[in-house]
Amino acid sequence: YLASRNGFPNIVELLLKKGAKSDLPTPFQHLIPLHVAAYTGHIEIVNLLLKYVSKQPKGNVTIGSESYIVPIDLREYINKPYKYGFTPLHM
Repeated sequence: YLASRNGFPNIVELLLKKGAKSDLPTPFQHLIPLHVAAYTGHIEIVNLLLKYVSKQPKGNVTIGSESYIVPIDLREYINKPYKYGFTPLHM
């Protein structure tokens, strides 16, 4: 969460490679790293998170002008609301 919020893609990548869970929400607002990376404008981190969530492509999702081949569970990850109902795409 902190590496995503503060814009440290190298640390995010290292954590993901070491098996860090990218879908664990923060205790109070239930934000996941994708929420904060999108909200704070860290596009490189958004791309890293989307890349590492799963390696089994199953469908397509378009975000802005970019199209991603994504697994079914990544669709749920992208559309996961936080405490007040906003998804990373709302951010």
